[in-house]
Amino acid sequence: MIDAFCVTLTRVFDKKIQLGIFNQKEKSGFSTLEGKLEAVINIPEDVKIKILQIRGRQVSLGIKAPPGILILRDKLAEQK
Repeated sequence: MIDAFCVTLTRVFDKKIQLGIFNQKEKSGFSTLEGKLEAVINIPEDVKIKILQIRGRQVSLGIKAPPGILILRDKLAEQK
């Protein structure tokens, strides 16, 4: 079974971002990862998060995941 992960943008500073990653299935494992523009962050199940753009406090992320893995924003996930 695929784990459910929550990825939260926790900080933007000096053209870098900080992400918090929490394993919802295990209810554990909050990790903090930092990345610069164009960096790729890998999380389990072959999911990749790429930092596409940082403009002030706005960040654009690209997410690549294998078929069958559902990617949802918070509000959509709460509705499921």
